[in-house]
This record gives sequence, C-alpha cells and structure tokens, in this order.
Amino acid sequence: MRSGEPVSDAVRKTLAAGASGIFFNCSQPEVMGEAGRGARQAVSEAGALAFIGVYPNAFAPEPPYDTPYASISDIRADLEPENDLKWIERWLADGASVVGGCCGIGPEHIDAIRSFRAVRDAA
Repeated sequence: MRSGEPVSDAVRKTLAAGASGIFFNCSQPEVMGEAGRGARQAVSEAGALAFIGVYPNAFAPEPPYDTPYASISDIRADLEPENDLKWIERWLADGASVVGGCCGIGPEHIDAIRSFRAVRDAA
C-alpha cells in the first residue's frame, strides 16, 4: 500500500467488516500482482470467500508525491491491449477473479479482456 502497510493487514480488517470482495485500482500494473497475491493469501488464511479484483491504470511511472497523481503522466505505450493481456494472465493465475482497468485503459483493452476471458473460460 502507498502508506507502507502490508496489504494483508488491510484485507484482514476488510474481511472482518464483512466484505465479499477486495479490489485494487488505479495503480501501476507492476504492483498489482503482489497486491493480489497478498490479498489471496489473507483471504485463504481467514478461511473466507472473497473476490479479488485488479483494475490497473496505464500511467507512466511517477516520482513519489504527497498527493498521488499530482502530475498526471503520459499513457504508457507498452500497455496496448495485447501486452495488457499478459498482465491479465498473471493476475488471474495469482488468484484474481475480476480484472479490468482504470485511468488510461480504454474500451479496446476491455474488449480484449472480454475476448480473452471468453476463450479461456470455454477451454
């Protein structure tokens, strides 16, 4: 988490409050896998059933600010839909059950995810 606290602590508290899903949004794709794995482990340790969702953004990395996205970046060129699907595959393998996108992820990405999931689920 941006605050430095472990994701697992937040997940445990969220589950204790009755949540049925843990969703991560508007962060770099590179950090979503670790967040999802931490959440999945905490859910498993709690013996709970909960959806894990991942909604990354497509912003270029920024230096740390006190206010996240104080200076909105350019959209990354390496996250076109085909490359985005590589991240999606990883997150699903790590236990995510819901995937999508946030800032900079457009309709073409969501359509690629939909097509990917349809083929994957049919297999």
